[in-house]
Amino acid sequence: MKEFNEICADIKERFYKISGIDIKRFSVFDMFTKAISYVIEQAYIAIEKNKKPYLFTNQKEDELDSTGYFLSCPREEGESDENYFYRLSHWVQRNASCNKTAIEDACKVLQYSTGSTYVPYTMGIGTATIYLIPLDYSEESIEMAITEAKEKLKNIINPSSVTKFTVPEPTYVKLVAYIDVKTIDTSDTQTDINAVKNEITLEFKKYINSIEPGERLMVGELNRIALKHNNIEYFNVMQIHLNGDEYPDFEVMQEVNSKFIFDEIIWWEVDK
Repeated sequence: MKEFNEICADIKERFYKISGIDIKRFSVFDMFTKAISYVIEQAYIAIEKNKKPYLFTNQKEDELDSTGYFLSCPREEGESDENYFYRLSHWVQRNASCNKTAIEDACKVLQYSTGSTYVPYTMGIGTATIYLIPLDYSEESIEMAITEAKEKLKNIINPSSVTKFTVPEPTYVKLVAYIDVKTIDTSDTQTDINAVKNEITLEFKKYINSIEPGERLMVGELNRIALKHNNIEYFNVMQIHLNGDEYPDFEVMQEVNSKFIFDEIIWWEVDK
């Protein structure tokens, strides 16, 4: 591919051979030559992009849908561009079935599970466990998640293998936190403190419940979430309790066979 300087030099050289006139720097014709060279360089870039396979990595929305139609792999209802692109890029493996990619890919479109993890060899060769995170931990939701996964994966999993479908054991997370709220010009300061507490509680619940297997629950992230509120004067998570037992470290790994579920925050208010 020719670049700007090479194109510009070629034009000037060709013009000199034809006319015998040397184009002076900063002249009007020199500026015109540079403008033409820039446009030609952009044309070269566009041609190169269309020659290379990575053109497909930039597809979005309707372009992705067209590619999926060509591959007989339509978009699932409500599926995001990111997830749909992943399925298309692994279509050969997914369509082949009986492989890790195909199984994990099928798990990504489950409606009654918010997440899933496929772990091979959990009980020896030819075995695996699929951990499903249900919409909630009610018996009905757990049953719906497992039933749906079995149905979706029955033609993908090797029929001669032994695959266990289960949900991770819930690990209930209780926090103890110091809080001090800035003085607010209102007739009822206590109401304002409760409002701030409620906002932080909802954000902590969203953060903790969304932690994926292999990720960590971090005290520093909890403090960061709380301190972004303008009304917070001081905040610090002092303790983490997992299923009633105090955890001594500032980070907790989310294991694949357990699921963090937010329980409550015990508030300690700073004495004034």
